[in-house]
Amino acid sequence: MTTAANSYRDPDGFILFHNGKHWRVLMPTYRQHYELFISSGLYDKLAAAKKIVAHTESDELLAPGQYKVLLPEQLPLISYSYAWCFEQLKAAALLTLDIQATSLAHGMSLKDATSFNVQFQNGRAIFIDTSSFEIYEAGQPWQAYGQFCRHFLAPLALMAMTDANLHSLLETNLDGIDLGLCGKLLPGKSWLNTGLMAHIHLHARAIAKQSAADGASAPIAKPVTKAQLLNIIEHLRLTIEGLTLLPRKTTWDDYYECNNNYSQRCFADKENWLMTTVQQLPQKPALVWDIGANNGHFSRLIAPLTEHLVSMDFDANAVNDNFRANLARGITNILPLQVDLTNPFPRRGWALAERGSLFDLPKPDLLVALALIHHLAIGNNLPLGLVMKTFADITRKYLVIEFVEKNDGQVRKLLARRKDIFPGYHLSGFKEAALEHFAIVRSTRIQDTPRHLFLLEKK
Repeated sequence: MTTAANSYRDPDGFILFHNGKHWRVLMPTYRQHYELFISSGLYDKLAAAKKIVAHTESDELLAPGQYKVLLPEQLPLISYSYAWCFEQLKAAALLTLDIQATSLAHGMSLKDATSFNVQFQNGRAIFIDTSSFEIYEAGQPWQAYGQFCRHFLAPLALMAMTDANLHSLLETNLDGIDLGLCGKLLPGKSWLNTGLMAHIHLHARAIAKQSAADGASAPIAKPVTKAQLLNIIEHLRLTIEGLTLLPRKTTWDDYYECNNNYSQRCFADKENWLMTTVQQLPQKPALVWDIGANNGHFSRLIAPLTEHLVSMDFDANAVNDNFRANLARGITNILPLQVDLTNPFPRRGWALAERGSLFDLPKPDLLVALALIHHLAIGNNLPLGLVMKTFADITRKYLVIEFVEKNDGQVRKLLARRKDIFPGYHLSGFKEAALEHFAIVRSTRIQDTPRHLFLLEKK
């Protein structure tokens, strides 16, 4: 039984790991808040709408000096906002605002509004921190307003108006993006957006003014009515709903439609081989990682053949398209993440233990790497042996991989403006590197292309 390394900031409770499960321990200081959370009907309303993880109460791990132990519904995967796309972060923000408005109607308020309190379950955002709810005190402002703006509004505004990759600032700013910095990075036209003007620019000025004032000269905060709080929440909601990701053209936006070197027949052959290969595995893979997944086309193809699938790509627009396509199709077992495999997100926080790295995620039973290895080996100078060793470290059992030879159009593009320093990059070299860690189960050449598909089993 161990306490979660990131579970020390809230004196009202903490998380335990025991028998492979997460348990939430509540302390006596949280008793009144929890009793109202339950008796007011707030928990039942949120849980029934699947806006918060459901839990059961348990005496199994209750220790002296503790108030209550909860066993929450277990989530298969934990992800972080700096690996989410725009639409994921937007969904998490709107969920948080909805929960705060609902809480006020039940005499409660959120004391935390960090993006780390939200995860994705069955394709949709869900709140996970039961001890974030506190009794609402009349006249008090929303304690978590500033945190909400730093964790949600600031990165969404930067992604929408400056660059879709700027949510990565959350990786090195675990308490959110400083509003003063955000204001400097936003274009001048952001002042014309009344929501961004109020909640980022003027908010940042107020913080700077308050920080510059000493205790005696700082103004006394005026009481804020519940109606005023609800107006603020509604204004935040309208502001966030009005933000959209700018339609920037990248190489990868229409890769499968216009830029993949396949004829329609060859593409169909690749789809059929992949489907057949996954279907014929001795056991249904409980977890699949699809790396270099682009807009998730092949992820959606094999999603019915697994319980959970993490669909990763480095391109912000592609990941955003992936998430939206899954929602539109009602696909609930795919978690899209924005990940650069050559520079994946590391462990973060105090003692590097508060937030896990990419490789702290559960290992997949099947790793899928289609049309990727040439980008790693030639685009990023990674030796084939190192690539295959890393893939072997990631997967528990199987790897489906596509090898692309040098005479392929995509590889020729990579080599067009650089010297070919890759004499070992050829089919024989690939097989030699693969066989150090895997056995070849089946393979095929995609007809009329210099591309090969392999199913490899880890030794």
